[in-house]
Amino acid sequence: MNSEQSTNEHGWEALHVLMGQWMGVGEPGEGTGWFSFTPDVQEQILVRKNHADYPATVDRPAFFHDDLMIVYRDSPGSHRQACPLRIPPTSRHARRVQSN
Repeated sequence: MNSEQSTNEHGWEALHVLMGQWMGVGEPGEGTGWFSFTPDVQEQILVRKNHADYPATVDRPAFFHDDLMIVYRDSPGSHRQACPLRIPPTSRHARRVQSN
């Protein structure tokens, strides 16, 4: 069974296009980063991980940002829910780098 078939069986087909790892691209001096969407816990949830690096400017030092979001269903056939978890920052266009 391939990942697309498995994802469809668990009700994530509408989000299949987001699956994989993505890399942020931008102009020199702008922030860079990545994010990923992957099924987890027997494909009952989707996990999005995000990381961004921001260079220093004249107004602030360089910093980075990480966050995690869990997408789930309360019950089969119900609407998707999301639970974002943000980590405070510490002192983008996207393109896919890998597909699951």
